[in-house]
Order: sequence, then structure tokens, then C-alpha cells
Amino acid sequence: MLRVVRAFSVVPVLLLGACASGLPGASTQEIDQQRVASVDRAALGRGVKVYWVSMPTKRVAPAPAAAATPG
Repeated sequence: MLRVVRAFSVVPVLLLGACASGLPGASTQEIDQQRVASVDRAALGRGVKVYWVSMPTKRVAPAPAAAATPG
């Protein structure tokens, strides 16, 4: 019985770990500076101070690797 419980507790962890890794080079996340500036401007106009707990992010394509050029 203990073997079955261990199997059912290990398998989901392995599957979730595989999902979290994603595909290498598929996309990356960076802070959405335009959205931050927009919200900060709107808050400033209303006299409100914004404290970012989690900055807004956006997905971007990874930068292509620099090609080696013969010199």
C-alpha cells in the first residue's frame, strides 16, 4: 500500500516539473515597461501612489544567437 501511495505522489511531481520547464528558447518574459509607465502616469494624475507587488510582464521572442562571421 505504501508503494502505491509513493507512486501516486511522485508521478504528479514529475509531470508538473516537465510542464514548468517549457520548451527551451520558445519565449521569455520581461517587465512590460509601457504598461508600468501607463499605470504610473494614471496614478500620478489622480494623486495615488502605486506600489508594485508583481510587475506586469509580457512574453517576447528570444534574441537570435549571434552568427559567427569569418574574419
